[in-house]
Amino acid sequence: MSTVVDTPGIERTKPKRPYPVIDCDVHPMMNSPKQLAPYLSAAWRERLNIGEYDHPTRRVPHGWFFPGQRDGNRVDSFPEKGNAGSDQALVVKQVFGDHGIGYAVLMSGQTLFLGGIANADLAATVTSAYNDWMVNEWLTYDKRFLGSIAVAPQDPLRAAAEIRRLAGHPQMVQVFVATPERRIGNPRYDPIWQAADEVGLPVTWHPGGGPPGGGIAGPPNSYIEGFASLTFTAQAQFISVITEGVFEKFPKMKFAIVEGGIAWVLSAIWRIRRAWLANRDELPYMKRSPEDYLREHIRISTQPMEEPEGDPSDIYQALKILDCERWLMYASDYPHWDFDNPEVALRGFPAEVEKKIMYDNPKAFYTKLEL
Repeated sequence: MSTVVDTPGIERTKPKRPYPVIDCDVHPMMNSPKQLAPYLSAAWRERLNIGEYDHPTRRVPHGWFFPGQRDGNRVDSFPEKGNAGSDQALVVKQVFGDHGIGYAVLMSGQTLFLGGIANADLAATVTSAYNDWMVNEWLTYDKRFLGSIAVAPQDPLRAAAEIRRLAGHPQMVQVFVATPERRIGNPRYDPIWQAADEVGLPVTWHPGGGPPGGGIAGPPNSYIEGFASLTFTAQAQFISVITEGVFEKFPKMKFAIVEGGIAWVLSAIWRIRRAWLANRDELPYMKRSPEDYLREHIRISTQPMEEPEGDPSDIYQALKILDCERWLMYASDYPHWDFDNPEVALRGFPAEVEKKIMYDNPKAFYTKLEL
């Protein structure tokens, strides 16, 4: 993990790779909820007090919030005016130009928090507006931007309809589910899996502000505590999709966990397998070992990758026990402060494994990406 991206005054030599790096986690940001206005009906603009309805004393629906996220980002990722990740030209320069990334899979920074809206109608409406904003403001700007169909899990049927509405766009390469009230493998969310399976798109989960009570072990008291605890929530989603039988119901489905760490996969797999071997009658729909589901159906992003105290290759030596070269995918997490520079992010991995993580695996996962 490279917390400092480029030191001023030091010229970097970029490696020349014979393949385009595919980055599975880049966050475009809005500067203001007013940018949603063109993609909402007049009734919703009035309810949210945006667009022509801009009255300081007007109430907005309970639970509606707009995270600005000016903190936690690279200092050089801020344009002259606005949030980090809000200026398309600057993102193009820094992601594609400065770091030689070939394609960037976008997940709007504000959609990460939509699982925390109690009003299902509000959550679904705003999510749909975010999707239209991404199509019109980002995907049309540069063909190297790839989109994620964000869905609000509060209403699985509307989420499924949103998937079908946008699945035909050539740059929409996955479905992104905000943190749900229940774990993502719960049968309540089968309509989302069914729609994604129907249109041939993988599903991705990324941590964000979920619903009250939807976290693991309660709220943290510090940034460091929260950052380290993201792995708990990622493990919960990972265990859920395996033990709830998602891949038996939808055998072609692929699922990715992004920005949730990776070293925990070892302990999670070993604990699932031990319990499953001793209690198979409890999960008759889990027909294969957890290792099989991981290798065939699940992909996990490298960022934020745990860093050993000693040899950088220690993380690879540990994860190769589970054939990590088959399920890891590169992510930079631009524009966040812990952005993983592709030049050094996988320095502990062999070159042939680096290619699988940066190109082969994401290429196979994002099946709509024709290279």
